[in-house]
Amino acid sequence: MVVSASSDWHLPTANLLLFVLQTAIVIGVYYFAPEKSWPSVTGHDSNIVPSSGATDGSGSPPSAKFTASTLEPKNPLAPPPYVFTIWMLIYTFTAMTVITDRFYPTFSFYYTSDDPKFLRQWFQLACLASTFWVVLELWLKWLHMATFALIVLWSTMLPLYLFVVRHPTLRHSQAWVYYFCSEFSIRLYFGWLSADVIFSIAGVLQELHGAFFGFGVYASLLGALLVLMFSTYVHGHDPVVGLVVTWVLFGLIFKQSSYPGDTQEVFNELRAVAVVVAPVFPVLVFIDSVRYVYTAHWQASRILRGSNEFKSFMYETTSEYGTV
Repeated sequence: MVVSASSDWHLPTANLLLFVLQTAIVIGVYYFAPEKSWPSVTGHDSNIVPSSGATDGSGSPPSAKFTASTLEPKNPLAPPPYVFTIWMLIYTFTAMTVITDRFYPTFSFYYTSDDPKFLRQWFQLACLASTFWVVLELWLKWLHMATFALIVLWSTMLPLYLFVVRHPTLRHSQAWVYYFCSEFSIRLYFGWLSADVIFSIAGVLQELHGAFFGFGVYASLLGALLVLMFSTYVHGHDPVVGLVVTWVLFGLIFKQSSYPGDTQEVFNELRAVAVVVAPVFPVLVFIDSVRYVYTAHWQASRILRGSNEFKSFMYETTSEYGTV
């Protein structure tokens, strides 16, 4: 692959600066957003919807308006707030990706592309979409627009994710450096955004409907997320998305929420589904890992030993007849 020298540094530099700006805006929103935009990580969720006439955990009458925010506990599918701490991992590894691309480009997944400029421009769009989404969701509370911005963000990450999945690069002894310093953030980011889109869609539909749905609607949305989880693993050989979804499922299992009437039963059924499904993917990954170690290392070492024994036998046989 030949990369233009003129584009060798300015796009990675632009991406690094844009990501720094995005991070600064997110931190600013975190500290200066309106009160209660960010829920307590350890807070107990006891909010009840207004249509029931019930009160929230404080005993005060609830608001008369639904919300589509992915951080709102009123959404039965949304995980508890501590699950959202995955954003710290996402930003940490994304920082490693842009730093690697700028200062150590040979370890960057962009370096393996025939058109790195195209992929870097998609990353720039992702930074812009992420910034707009954070402002719309947490500052302005334009919830429908925020969901649209989140879907746009997911769409901008899709080309990057498809590239790293379809074009894995073997680096032998440097494989782990390449993986965690470059492409891991893309896999992690895309996996979380996929789950977040599902939460947002559930919240928006619920807000438009004006009440909670039955089990079928939430189960269908959760099923779509599970299909994505297994599809990326089976067809893309990517365990990261599945592990992110598993993290979400465990959050749903341990989520403590109260809902009115039949909705509490729906929520309990969703938790029961999560209890059944959550262990499946980690067990599958463990079995495949053991099988890979057995096939790639143990069997390969046996074949190599057998080959060496065969070569020794051939040498002794030919030397007996005086051949060279």
